[in-house]
Amino acid sequence: MFIGSETTSLAVTWALLLLARHPLIQDRLRTELCGLPRPGNIGDDALLTHYQEIAAAPFLDKVCRETLRVVPPTHSFLRVATQDDILPDSRGGGGFCIRRGTIVHVPIEAMYLDREIWGEDAWNFVQVDFFFTFIFFPRS
Repeated sequence: MFIGSETTSLAVTWALLLLARHPLIQDRLRTELCGLPRPGNIGDDALLTHYQEIAAAPFLDKVCRETLRVVPPTHSFLRVATQDDILPDSRGGGGFCIRRGTIVHVPIEAMYLDREIWGEDAWNFVQVDFFFTFIFFPRS
């Protein structure tokens, strides 16, 4: 039940609340979105083109990513290793050996709010000019 409904509505709700609390970011986003061309008709081709323009809006993308970083709809998840593997150590060590069948807890919220990674203002909605990729480790 959580996947795709509550998570989406929570993300949108938090995005709107964060934008309301940060009017300069809201104004910048509004300027970007108002600058996009508007379709003259409601045909499928025009809607697809408009959707693609919205999807390519760089500041909207940053606001969405920052919202998901500060208030992730899913705080963590569990995975079971399907094979023996070594997880890399971010501090340059030899890594961590994970045996097949081991339950691995991935603390998304903790990683996205870690001050060692994001700086002292990690808990604030301010890093909209910093672009990053979510779940930045390889999946196999």
